[in-house]
Amino acid sequence: MWRKKFKDTQDPEIWIDDDVLTDTIRISRHSAIPSVESLAAEINAWCDEAKKAWQILHSQASIRSHLFSFQEKIAAQLLPMMSIQGAWLQGLSAPGVFEDSHQLALMAILADDIGGGAIHATRFDTFRAWLLRTGHHHLTVSYADIAETELTKDNAFRLPALLLSLSRRSDRFNDELIGIDWVFRQIDLMPVLSGLGLEQDTQHALAMNSTFMLGEQTVQPLALTTAIIADFKTHAPERLTRMLRGAIWALENLYLWDQDLREEAEYCLDPLSEAAGVIQRLARAGAVYHQQFRLQGKSLSTWLQDARVDPYPLMAAIAQSKLVAPGKPERSPLVTSLISLKGRMFRVFSDDDVAVLKRWIAGLPDSNMPQRRAIQRVPLTESVALNQPQPQKTHYPSSLRHAYFLLQGRAISGRTRQFADDYIQFWLKNAEHSLRTSQRRLPLAWRNGDLKQWLMAQHDAHGEAFSNSDPGTLPARDEVIHSTLQLAPLTLIDGGWLQGFTDIRLASSTIGFSLFRTYWDELGNGLWELNHPKIYRDVLQQMDIQLPPTGSWEFAFDARLEEASFALPVYWLSIGKFPVRYQAEILGMNLAMELSGVGGGYLSARRFLKHYGFSTAFVDLHNTIDNVQTGHSAWAAEAIEAMMRRTPMHQHEAVWRRVCIGYESLAPRYTTLKRLLKQDRFSFPRNESINQDARHHAYISQPVADNSLLTV
Repeated sequence: MWRKKFKDTQDPEIWIDDDVLTDTIRISRHSAIPSVESLAAEINAWCDEAKKAWQILHSQASIRSHLFSFQEKIAAQLLPMMSIQGAWLQGLSAPGVFEDSHQLALMAILADDIGGGAIHATRFDTFRAWLLRTGHHHLTVSYADIAETELTKDNAFRLPALLLSLSRRSDRFNDELIGIDWVFRQIDLMPVLSGLGLEQDTQHALAMNSTFMLGEQTVQPLALTTAIIADFKTHAPERLTRMLRGAIWALENLYLWDQDLREEAEYCLDPLSEAAGVIQRLARAGAVYHQQFRLQGKSLSTWLQDARVDPYPLMAAIAQSKLVAPGKPERSPLVTSLISLKGRMFRVFSDDDVAVLKRWIAGLPDSNMPQRRAIQRVPLTESVALNQPQPQKTHYPSSLRHAYFLLQGRAISGRTRQFADDYIQFWLKNAEHSLRTSQRRLPLAWRNGDLKQWLMAQHDAHGEAFSNSDPGTLPARDEVIHSTLQLAPLTLIDGGWLQGFTDIRLASSTIGFSLFRTYWDELGNGLWELNHPKIYRDVLQQMDIQLPPTGSWEFAFDARLEEASFALPVYWLSIGKFPVRYQAEILGMNLAMELSGVGGGYLSARRFLKHYGFSTAFVDLHNTIDNVQTGHSAWAAEAIEAMMRRTPMHQHEAVWRRVCIGYESLAPRYTTLKRLLKQDRFSFPRNESINQDARHHAYISQPVADNSLLTV
């Protein structure tokens, strides 16, 4: 059950009903909400106790020469949790809060968790490297294969599945997720990692150990979250309460998760229980082959059928049979002659299975009359329906402005979600139509390595066009101000088409890592003075233009902004919600966007902005970071190349066409788009009233005045 839910919630486009999650994150241990300080003390006390318990278990495994097998069994249970380290923050960033210091600080923490936009540099990648170095090769699975790992018990997926679920509904559980993150940072190094022996390992492992310390990072996450908590205390006590409720829930569930792991560890150290697990795992297949072999008057096939439910009666029968010599595994046919090259059970047991059975046989004088015990433990809580239920009632936007407002957050459901898909399809069909006569399209076919050469040629053309332009031909000052204002809905959500690539699986992938880096660059990499929306607002302020917060109702319906100024931004906001479904189109559009002003457009803009005494910081910044050699344009081309190399040959033509349509979709022929809009080819409902309910914001976060948090 939990295994499937974990797999489902790995999908960055999944929708989960918040009513289900509200029921799930109930807390029970505290009748009253404790203070931050008392909760921190409780966390520290638990960590000390749990760490000592794990160190004892590690010592016992070492004494019994059982450490490798012990590490393997525990590491298998850790795979789901280690794969989502930091993932609870992956859905917090969204266009509506691009200037929110809280969200930018949390985004800085997430960026550090996933390696700052480097390929395969997450905490899970470090864990896999440790597994590989210590010889547990078959556990070094990919994100996609974790749910298929047989050694991992279903219950190990429970808490990771719930944390992933909450991350998909950050619009509803924003403050609770901050509390959850605070708990993990306060814990720092999970006690179970002491049980794996990382602290006693080599210097190489110790270096990796620091990567597992969630509280000790380049960006100092505890300092950042402490500042957020302080702001909540002063300005939003109700949000502090929600944050603490999330923290208590996380701590309660970490208690249970760690307790369950310790039970598994004790189980691994018990030779009888471990051997019973081997027999139970192989019982189904073995039952087919042993109808003729009799054990205490009953065929071994029947014994094995029964052992699928309870293996202990069979274990007792084997212990009293000629198959084993109690206390002497070297004289026991079960693990000697029967599994030899000519034996009836050659290669039935793995080397690890044989080692487990030998340990059991060696201890049989003390346990040859085993008691029944349950192999499968009952899940910690009742089942929770995390599959996609009937969506809640939401609004199908009645205008571009309405859509711009409703699409500001990450989680959208029901009619709003349907609108986003409808609008993407409308826009892409128009782009496909425009592609037929476009003069600025990508090459007709893809060949590995050619895209970079094409990119350089386009850059040369931009530079030549600028060089040939008349420096004396400038737009009027009023025209500059007007166009700068009308670009605000677009520019203040700069990078919004890449919002889905904050998902930790995509952000560290071969295709997505550079897209995450681009997105994080647009937000300033934790430096407020480099935040692109902030820089653009500085330019507007020089023009005596003050606009409301981007995610607000007032911004979307500001009379100074024209309706047409929301057409392309709504497309960006819509397609950014589907990073998997429309990945090819996003990559194409991303290249078009990053290349659009480099070497020409930005230089022209710099010329007239400087002429009228306005800051050129915004265009200067983009002309450097979007460069075609080492900047966003180069990264965009590399992401496309990476995707195409991983596309089966027979799909190259179709996928490349999608990339080309995506490239064209940034700026389809305006006359075509204008005609389609005028002909009402995309119809907004005329009977959808914009009432107070429609003004529900997807994000509960409010920006704070002090942006000192962002210097990380």
